[in-house]
Amino acid sequence: MADTIPEAADVSTGAAQSALEPGSNSLQSAHHVTRRWVPIIIPIGLFLLVFVVFMPALDAGLVNWDDDRLLFSHTRHHSLTPENLAWMFSTSDFGHFQPMTWLSFAMDYALWGEDPFGYHVTSVAIHAATVIVFYFIAVRLLAACPKRGLSMDSEGRLHGSAAVAAVFFGCHPLRAESVAWLAERRDVLSGLFCLLSVLFYLKKASGESSPRTAVVERENHRSRIFLVLSVFFFVLSLLAKASAMTLAFVFILLDIYPLRRLNVLKPASMPMKPGSVLAEKLPFLFFGILAAGRALFAQHQAGALRGLSENDVWTRMSNAPFGLLFYLWKTALPTGLGPLVQLPHQAEDITLRLAVSVGILVVGAWLLVRFRNRCPGGIIAVLCYVVLVMPVLGLVQSGPQLVADRYSYLSCLGFAVLVGWLVLKVRQSLEARLKEGAAAITTLGAVTLCAVLSHTTFAQASYWRDPLSLWARGVSVSPNSSIAHVNYADALAQSVQYQLARRHYDRALELDSQDAIAWHHRGDLYFLLERADEAIADYLSALSMDPTRRAHFPLAKLLVHKGRMIEAIAVLRDGLRRYPASWPMMDYLASLLSTYPDGRYRDGREAVEWAEKLNQHYEEKHAPTLLTLATALAEMGRFAEAVKTGHAGLRISQVQDDHRLAAEFERRLSLFSEGRTYSFGADMSGESVKDHAKSQPASDD
Repeated sequence: MADTIPEAADVSTGAAQSALEPGSNSLQSAHHVTRRWVPIIIPIGLFLLVFVVFMPALDAGLVNWDDDRLLFSHTRHHSLTPENLAWMFSTSDFGHFQPMTWLSFAMDYALWGEDPFGYHVTSVAIHAATVIVFYFIAVRLLAACPKRGLSMDSEGRLHGSAAVAAVFFGCHPLRAESVAWLAERRDVLSGLFCLLSVLFYLKKASGESSPRTAVVERENHRSRIFLVLSVFFFVLSLLAKASAMTLAFVFILLDIYPLRRLNVLKPASMPMKPGSVLAEKLPFLFFGILAAGRALFAQHQAGALRGLSENDVWTRMSNAPFGLLFYLWKTALPTGLGPLVQLPHQAEDITLRLAVSVGILVVGAWLLVRFRNRCPGGIIAVLCYVVLVMPVLGLVQSGPQLVADRYSYLSCLGFAVLVGWLVLKVRQSLEARLKEGAAAITTLGAVTLCAVLSHTTFAQASYWRDPLSLWARGVSVSPNSSIAHVNYADALAQSVQYQLARRHYDRALELDSQDAIAWHHRGDLYFLLERADEAIADYLSALSMDPTRRAHFPLAKLLVHKGRMIEAIAVLRDGLRRYPASWPMMDYLASLLSTYPDGRYRDGREAVEWAEKLNQHYEEKHAPTLLTLATALAEMGRFAEAVKTGHAGLRISQVQDDHRLAAEFERRLSLFSEGRTYSFGADMSGESVKDHAKSQPASDD
């Protein structure tokens, strides 16, 4: 940015050149080389640097925090059929409306299958492209600033400063979460389209003119095309993620400074009418409002929106100032970053935090106003930050996080431009005081800054290699987060570190005794350890707090194992009422009702209903479910149908060379042919507790 408002509004690189003083032929020749090659070499260097800095992400797998379910449990994006395309452009799965992101995953699946390496390559490549686009934006914004006192090679300095700005944005540790976490592909993809929208808007602003000449008419026609392209990429950005919904207000701020297309104090001095300038923002405002509404609807459908009973107005009002300061502070000093900063509990005293946050913000606002004439770009950068970060400050709370590194991806862009401007100012100031060495000092400082950021970002990206590394970091930086402890315990359990996992589940429940996920997952651990009574108690606690937990199936098996049949059947029925497409649970209930040794709990009619529904799903081509149906039919006394169904299943199992299942069909068919029903035995689980737990996911959240 700059210290005074420039007299010209042309933001192109050519405008910067026209302001430079003429020099010697050698300088002009060197300057020509700079103009020709620097805009090519720097983007290539930025692209390579981003790949080096995010190399740990390329070697990473899945962190099992939404990314596993998003990419491979959901299969609708694995093929681009008309039905799947319609789903991508209508679904709210995972709490986001993100058709462009789904399309990018579909292309990844076509190229890489289920190899995470390819997905990470795509995410890093998209981010690298975003950094390059931002570099060209920074060139244009810095070129709009005053150039007094700069010599013939100033354009080289302009590109160098823009490159520093691009590195500050692209290789900052706050970017690690968005780039290395595959579930946040929507951040980098939305960011790329958003910055393309900004770039075309700047090109449009630089090409407009007032006089009516043939040349000017052509330029104005090009400007209109650039505006259409800007709107087009803005819409694509919203279709990847609604992060840029407030971009219209950012454009208004840029029109005030540095573009100087709007002057709130002297509107008559502007080359264009203020009404025309503001009218250009209507498409951005319209699509931004649509995106905001669709995003809220998606969050509501996913159950992510929190009501006032969970987060009251006072809490939300205190969280917003803290969020504003958090990203500012972490941009300046990016230490202690982790995957989650959890919302504080209602019981915590937030008055002090609110008072401190508001006090700092008031002092900061006073300083900005006090030095507005020296650094108007600073005011614009801060206002752009506030406009972009406002939707994620928690006034409408979605999810358990108080703040998140990914929310800084777009909102902190203005600060990166400000860093580029500071590099220019420092160079100019040093040249005024030193006869020699100014360039070396400035270059050394810029390289040192970029190197420190790159090293820190490399380390931060390393935490996203696997779940164990990620959540070890999570509990380190957020020791009072129950969610971090649960996720770390899940990773430990997957690594067969059961005792340590149990301690972290216990710690999570100490921090939040109402955490249904912690109860559920500790129950899974006890299931695995064959500690049935403790597992039952934890599952019941989880379901009492959150009846939608998917704990019904393992809980029912344990209850049957303990002989608590009435409770087990009630749990299974409730589970199927909540999840009517839970086919394994349906099969288990049908088997239970038709084969349990104690006749008081058998119900052939209900068993047949469940078994028939199950076989309709499998189109009667699934041998195990045909066995369930045949057994249920026999329980109802429909032995002829049971024999016919059993033979159909036997043929399928023989074709599939499933000798164990074929033997079971033959054993039961011998009973059905004699008009006898089948009873399983005392342990209706059909498998050991340990075997079942191994087949259960550690988490379905």
